[in-house]
Amino acid sequence: MKAVKVATLEKPRAAATAGTEAPNNNPEYFVGIDLHKQFMQVALMDSVGTTLQNKRIECDFKKAARELAKLPAGAKYVMESSSVWYGMYKLLTEKMGLDVMLSNPLATKRIAESKKKTDKVDAVILADLLRGGYIAGCYVPGDDTVQERQLIRYRDRMVKERTRFKNSIHGILLQSGTKIPGQTFTPQYVRELHGLGDWRIEKYISAIEFLDRDIEDCNARIRNAVSRNPKAMLLTTMPGIGNVTALALASEIDDVSRFSDMDHLASYFGLVPSVRNSAATSHHGNITKAGNSLVRHLLAEAAIVHVTWAKNQKRPTPISTFYERLREKRGGSKAKVAAAAKMLRIIFWMLKKNIDFWTCVEEGRKSTHREPKRKRAKGRG
Repeated sequence: MKAVKVATLEKPRAAATAGTEAPNNNPEYFVGIDLHKQFMQVALMDSVGTTLQNKRIECDFKKAARELAKLPAGAKYVMESSSVWYGMYKLLTEKMGLDVMLSNPLATKRIAESKKKTDKVDAVILADLLRGGYIAGCYVPGDDTVQERQLIRYRDRMVKERTRFKNSIHGILLQSGTKIPGQTFTPQYVRELHGLGDWRIEKYISAIEFLDRDIEDCNARIRNAVSRNPKAMLLTTMPGIGNVTALALASEIDDVSRFSDMDHLASYFGLVPSVRNSAATSHHGNITKAGNSLVRHLLAEAAIVHVTWAKNQKRPTPISTFYERLREKRGGSKAKVAAAAKMLRIIFWMLKKNIDFWTCVEEGRKSTHREPKRKRAKGRG
């Protein structure tokens, strides 16, 4: 990244001299925002790369609106995605009517890696990348989609908290050498726990009962959300996909047309192998694990449920057949991940064509029968 000259916004630009380019009567301005929880660093740059202003602004919506309103009208803004981007983005775009691009932080880091990393430098780099057209933007979902994502993530956090409390009770039982027969946390098991008279266990049980009610409330909200979401309803036609997984997938994918093909969708959720190329050598490693880890976990669970359903119903599907064939060669763990990726590829076509799972499978079979098998090239396994 080239060095930039720092000037003040109020300082007038020097008049053009003979043999130099005339000044631009309609200059463009670019604003880079490095957003944090308590403050944001804002850099203003002109079209030739001169930094006109670089200041820190408190992340109070009213104060931020007043300060940003002082910047030149018609400026283009870029803001890096973070854990607190949504509220500030809505303020800038909907209430202030600014032209804001949300930047993908991972892609921006790859483009503008720098040994000197400060908030001021980051803000300038963002503005400069925007000026050059090198910003990798993020998809910005609608309000309903954001609410669905937050519901799924909240439920996931509560389930993990409940599991943590249950494991704490198991730890107390192990420490005291107490063994309670039967399936854990059934009504009979909980009565046995109460009989131990341990105050720590009593508090954990109270927390677990509260979380049980909270999670059930989330489940009801998710059922209602799925019933209002045609894409989520479509996904529930695939065996193994319940309401939680369907809503998680529908909200994270949102508009399937933003993916050029099914492989890009699988890559978005990190379910494709990593590749390292050097000259004529290619090495395929483990999956990239990019994107939403919760969706990958839900898909892996759904793949196993799907395969079990197909076996019990004696109704093989392309996913279950693929899983069983790969399990014999590579083992159950790799087969599960590969089956989850195959599910995602089928989901792409379900959403693309707006058809249910069984219709998609039937269309796939017809397409396979119509197309002649390709001859395998020499030298390939």
